[in-house]
Amino acid sequence: QWEIESELEIQRCMQAIAAAMSWREVRIAMDRFLSAMKFDAFEEEEDAGLSPLVRKAVQDYEMISPGDRVCVGVSGGKDSVALTVALGRLRRYLGVPYEVVAVTLDPCFGGVETDYSPLAELFAAEDIPYEVRRTDIGPVVFDYRKESNPCALCAKLRRGTLHTAAKELGCNKIALGHHLDDAVETFYMNLWREGRIGCFSPVTWLSRRELTMIRPFILAT
Repeated sequence: QWEIESELEIQRCMQAIAAAMSWREVRIAMDRFLSAMKFDAFEEEEDAGLSPLVRKAVQDYEMISPGDRVCVGVSGGKDSVALTVALGRLRRYLGVPYEVVAVTLDPCFGGVETDYSPLAELFAAEDIPYEVRRTDIGPVVFDYRKESNPCALCAKLRRGTLHTAAKELGCNKIALGHHLDDAVETFYMNLWREGRIGCFSPVTWLSRRELTMIRPFILAT
């Protein structure tokens, strides 16, 4: 019964994060979300404070091993921010020594650098190293290529830049904020648009980069 109530509270918190219109509202909703992740009734047990969904995904799919250095790609949206904080706090309870590094790739749309100082303050409070990398993705996609449908090219450039950043930071794994809703949407997009059954995996080995991609929110909705 407790697990059901906790999962419902987590879902309500995620909905509040999605509806947030400012950084302050995001932070308040995230505090509720992270509070809902705690096993208050089991404070004496080893796994106190863990999110059951993140912990289950990490353990069931063997996402994290001793000595891993995990790079989290942080767009600034609710999913990647919540994932970064969750993985950071998970270090205290999982029983597996690993490191978490957060990286934001600023596309510099319109040649303007985005201010990510609220994220820097949040991650500093969580003892998570954070780096912002300025890129030319925005100018390349919109000014030089003048793409009318920019999403595919933008995603490809961001993916390659994130992989490069992870390697330069000494990381062997990349964590993305895809959750169960994303998996369901991807499944149906493949089914309806391509006539095939397929979806992304919780753990993927990127042989060309020698990196492992993990999705710890794969069981979260």
